[in-house]
Parts: sequence; structure tokens; C-alpha cells
Amino acid sequence: MQKVVVVDDEPRILRMLTSFLKVEGYEAIGSASAEAALPLCAAQLPDLVMLDIHLPGLDGIEACRLLRTMPDTMLLPVIIFSGHVSKAEEAAARELGARIVRKPFNLEKLKKIVAEELGKSPAV
Repeated sequence: MQKVVVVDDEPRILRMLTSFLKVEGYEAIGSASAEAALPLCAAQLPDLVMLDIHLPGLDGIEACRLLRTMPDTMLLPVIIFSGHVSKAEEAAARELGARIVRKPFNLEKLKKIVAEELGKSPAV
């Protein structure tokens, strides 16, 4: 079973995404902060990481940048999501090899995006 770590500081969105992923057949692990998610990713070695871009403390872009510095997570596919993304944030995400997905989510589109990104996973 493929493993996805989801990071969002909004409990409702975190529950929705982890529930959605579980229904779709993935092991979904939720975290409310990037600070907690980074060691979780290092320990769990997920197949995909989904990060909200605007998190308190460490934001999604910086968390992605840190994932890219760790040997075990540097090639993981990353989806960064937000309701509003500046051009600078979008450019930074692309530079890091992350995919941007806009809120609110269309779950059918999200399902396809997750499958596409998991197809890039080094664990596959």
C-alpha cells in the first residue's frame, strides 16, 4: 500500500484529505505542522508528500526544500496546495520539483494528480 503524508494546519482539511486518500486505498498519515512532518517523513519514508503552502512556522516551500536535502526524501514527489499562491511561491515550488494544486479541491482531479505523482515515486 502506498503511503502519503499530508500536512495542513486546518483540521477540517487535514481530516478530509486523509479520509479521501484512505478511501482511495492509500495509507494516509496526517500532520498539522511541517516541523512534525519532516521527522515523520524521514522515519516513514512515504511515497508522496502533500503540503499546504501557508503553514505557521515552517511553510510548505521551506519544508519541501528541506525534504530535498535529505537523501531518503530528496526524490519524493511533493504536492503543494493552497487557495492563493504568489508567482514567487509558484516559481519556488516548480524549482523544487513540486506540483501546485489549488484549493478548493476537485476530488476527481485530485485523485488523478495523486496517481500521477505516485507514478513518479522512487519506491515504485
